[in-house]
Amino acid sequence: MLVSPTLPVGGYSYSQGIEHAVLCGRLNSAADVSNWVSGLLDAAIGRVDLPILARLYQASEAADPAAVKYWNRQLLARRETAELRREDLLMGEALERLIADLQLPALPAMGQRATFALALARASLAFTIPLLSCLTAYGWIWCDNQIAAAVKLVPLGQTDGQRLLLALTEQLQDTVA
Repeated sequence: MLVSPTLPVGGYSYSQGIEHAVLCGRLNSAADVSNWVSGLLDAAIGRVDLPILARLYQASEAADPAAVKYWNRQLLARRETAELRREDLLMGEALERLIADLQLPALPAMGQRATFALALARASLAFTIPLLSCLTAYGWIWCDNQIAAAVKLVPLGQTDGQRLLLALTEQLQDTVA
């Protein structure tokens, strides 16, 4: 459920820069998209989002609200634009709202707006999903959204999109490890 492309958290509506890169002529082919997404997976997701997600998961598991608040704020501080911060918070709120609306295991109150990473960590804990699987899910959601945006915007064919996802799967496993 948490990695479904139909998960109603709004991730599909954010291109995280792909739209601008296409408009500027930087992304014109599957190879361009592969380099773009692969680079972001390594430099941004692998070095910022996933390590902070791991800390959010561990802090939530330990019921350490000070650490949760600290790492949630650290992730937001690393969002380069107001739009990226807003996207992250809206996706976090949407996931927490979905969990509540479906009457799934309750997430304890936090007293702060959750980033998507925090909401996913908390949902993973509620479903007893291990940390490694949570990290992989986050990376997969991000990769799938990026390729879906590229298929529409570059445009790429569906087959090229699937090839890119297949290649990213190997990189994602290495990045998570």
